Amino acid sequence: MPRSGHRAYRVFLIRVAAWCFAFIAGYAGLLAALNWARALPPPPFTGTECLDEKFVLLRNAELADRDLITVGSSVTWRNLDFREVEQRLAVKPFNTAPCYLYTSQAAFFADVLLANLPQVRTVLTVVAPRDFEVCDGPVDAFADRTVLEGFIFGRDRFEWIYGANLRPVSFAESVIRRWTVGGGPGDKLAMDEYGSSFLKAKQAWEPPPVVDPDCMDGMAALETVVNARGARLIVVSFPLSPSWSKRFNPGGRFIAGFEREIRGRLKNPSTLFIGSDAFEGTDDDYADAVHLLAPAVPRFTRALVDRLDPAVL
Repeated sequence: MPRSGHRAYRVFLIRVAAWCFAFIAGYAGLLAALNWARALPPPPFTGTECLDEKFVLLRNAELADRDLITVGSSVTWRNLDFREVEQRLAVKPFNTAPCYLYTSQAAFFADVLLANLPQVRTVLTVVAPRDFEVCDGPVDAFADRTVLEGFIFGRDRFEWIYGANLRPVSFAESVIRRWTVGGGPGDKLAMDEYGSSFLKAKQAWEPPPVVDPDCMDGMAALETVVNARGARLIVVSFPLSPSWSKRFNPGGRFIAGFEREIRGRLKNPSTLFIGSDAFEGTDDDYADAVHLLAPAVPRFTRALVDRLDPAVL
């Protein structure tokens, strides 16, 4: 290669290296600036903000003394007031449930949590038909387990995750949300000191019931996972809104069959199942079919506590 060719090649490599350095520096600077402005979204493990946000909370929470935790979807995350539980029972609870998880995914997440929290003796999940819609098998990993455990429990570095899983549109939307409402009364992802998040406004959502048999297998797998880690499982069937029941549960037949199927999958005598008859509310108590409005959550939680035996928790 002529000398001029070598020179041009070196110039090209230098320019590429300079562009790469500028990109990395700009990327790191952007993350630092957003973090300083309290507008940095959570690392996109899944790309679903309410999931990823919960992982950040768990990373920063003191969990070493918690002996009651939760798994499940937002049916668990948004419908439990653990102040009521801690005041009335001799337990230290934390709502570790994120959002959207189906039963098979909850089984995976329960194993991740319990493998790192050996002191936990009780796992609570609140379920609705929505949690049984789609499952690929009894246990579905929705994120890389090694990376997830390293982030939550190992205090691993995480900046690279933004580059590996970045979704520019959702990232920008999250930045805007945090910039405008982050953590305030209008933030639907804001959580209390126990990890719960309550809805304060009604929303139109009344999905028809769909039950995937693999999700019933997921419920059985959840019980197996919990028991294998030395803990006890409590399953609560959430009382769906009266308007949903009027449309999809005439005479109570669908929910009766749904709960009968769940009971049939739970084999361990230590497992406690609490039916949806534990609580009865009006449509004014509900944000949508499967979420209570904030003022009704303590009443629902007290109804559950009334069904629990403190001696076995």
